[in-house]
Amino acid sequence: MESKAELRKKILSLRDNIDPDEREDKSRKICEILLAEPWYESSDKILVYAAIKSEVSLKYFCECALRDGKKLYFPRTDGDKMEFFGAEKYEDFSKGNFGVMEPIGDDIFSEENAPILAPGAAFSESGQRIGYGKGYYDRYLATRPKLFPVGICFSAQIVKEIDADEHDIPMRAIAYENGVKYI
Repeated sequence: MESKAELRKKILSLRDNIDPDEREDKSRKICEILLAEPWYESSDKILVYAAIKSEVSLKYFCECALRDGKKLYFPRTDGDKMEFFGAEKYEDFSKGNFGVMEPIGDDIFSEENAPILAPGAAFSESGQRIGYGKGYYDRYLATRPKLFPVGICFSAQIVKEIDADEHDIPMRAIAYENGVKYI
């Protein structure tokens, strides 16, 4: 089995090589799928992310969620710690670590239950996730076991197996352009 580093590099290269127009179309399709999920209607608060590089863009999802009166929380890192803070408009962000747009406000997410949409490099059919190697999402999820983690990716990022470590927190669902796979 490939190491996590090898698999991360391989899958990120595949993702980066998806045509930008195709990536935009697939991102929109994923957003439409997420908006139709049962947990969306019942959730007042949703943890999301601001896409970087070739990640699935959640822009359309966020626009719809805000229009529907949902409260959105985006990640902000500080050292090896990550927390989620509320944001509603572009002015609520500034460029943070790794070039990621991070919320600047102090409305920290403090609930126990909510869906959390997680980007990543690769996802296995059993819900394992390879991130970008810093462990932010695993550490965050380890302290909040009632959150509902949904991996967000393109189908090219789904692999049969990932050699998971003891500290890796699996996703409960994976959303991609062909639907949602619940684990």
